[in-house]
Amino acid sequence: MLAGLIGGLALGGGYLMVSAGRAILYPAPCEPAETSQCAFERDLAVQIARRQTLVGGALLLLALAIFSALRAKSSPSS
Repeated sequence: MLAGLIGGLALGGGYLMVSAGRAILYPAPCEPAETSQCAFERDLAVQIARRQTLVGGALLLLALAIFSALRAKSSPSS
C-alpha cells in the first residue's frame, strides 16, 4: 500500500517536472508577428510552468522522505 503511495508521488512529481521543463525550454511559437496576446500567453505559460516545477520537486522530495522514513523504520537497530 505504501509502495503505491510512494510510486504515485514519485511518478506524479516526475511528470510535473518533465512537462514543466518542456514548457519552459520550448515555449509555444507565435505564427504571425509577435502580437501582445501571444506574448502574454507565452509569458503566462512560463510562469505557470515554473510553479509546476516547484510542486513537482516537492512531490519527489515527499516521496523520498516517506521512503527513507519507512526504510529506517524497517531496518533492525544495532
